[in-house]
Amino acid sequence: MPESAPVITATLLLEAVGAGMRTSWSARDGASHRSTRARTGQTAPPAVRPRAPRGPRDREAATVRAGAPRPGAAGRRDREAPSGVAGGRRGTRAAHEETEGPAMERAAVFDVDGTLVDTNHLHVTAWWEAFRQAGHRVPMHAVHRAVGLSSSDLVAHLLGEDRDEDRDGELSAAHKALYGQYFDRLPALPDAGRLLGRLHRDGWKVVLATSAGGAELSALRRAIDADEAITATASADDVDEGKPAAEPVEHALGLAGVPAERAVFVGDTVWDMRAGSRAGVRCVGVLCGGIPRADLEEAGADAVYDDPAHLLASLADSPLA
Repeated sequence: MPESAPVITATLLLEAVGAGMRTSWSARDGASHRSTRARTGQTAPPAVRPRAPRGPRDREAATVRAGAPRPGAAGRRDREAPSGVAGGRRGTRAAHEETEGPAMERAAVFDVDGTLVDTNHLHVTAWWEAFRQAGHRVPMHAVHRAVGLSSSDLVAHLLGEDRDEDRDGELSAAHKALYGQYFDRLPALPDAGRLLGRLHRDGWKVVLATSAGGAELSALRRAIDADEAITATASADDVDEGKPAAEPVEHALGLAGVPAERAVFVGDTVWDMRAGSRAGVRCVGVLCGGIPRADLEEAGADAVYDDPAHLLASLADSPLA
């Protein structure tokens, strides 16, 4: 309490007890000594009702007497308190973090094919050939629009519900064998590894969420060449449903230990944007997978960039700032 407060309180109490009562006050500790009248057993006169505060200074004094902090005092205590002391800025931040968690803990979740590695058209060619070998005529543009779905969902999407489902496994195996020929030379998109490294240094937890798994996922990570920046990977082997279901993104958030409201999902397909939107995260689209900007925005993208290099160059003004 400021030094002026005991003086104001003593003055009002002296008015209340009237003349003849001898009272001494300590401005340091506010303790009162018993008066001469109290020691002799004399009866005190009736208490005088304090006058109502008339001006700003009186109102401030009344506030102090009621036990409330003087206006502006909290701000001064916060500035004057030493670092680490409760009531100081560090103490306040520590108390906040106990209830809200680390202030800067965020997750950047990335799709891989077409987002970080330039593989979409390799997938298109492999799937087209797998369908051709099985006697199906599927246009490449249709295959391209389906890339990003899990293998079983892609086959169902392109061949329909009246297909022979017993042959789905053969088609997936053929695609895997054909695509596997490129594992030793998958090309990362420009600045993909640098983007992940920058986000990692900025305090983001980087998690991959991909329909790839096993040897394919290992080949993709070799192409990106940024393992030191990657916190975890949510692969097709870890979930029951692939994109556009929310499960792959939700699983990635669980691996990072970060809630959806503190996460951003980056992908290149409408399936990515729908999965991220259903998981409740902000979505960023990239055009390097070959899907038009308007389609990504309609599916839920908050922002769209050309490729990882463009996103890295625009990071300060992006949802990943």
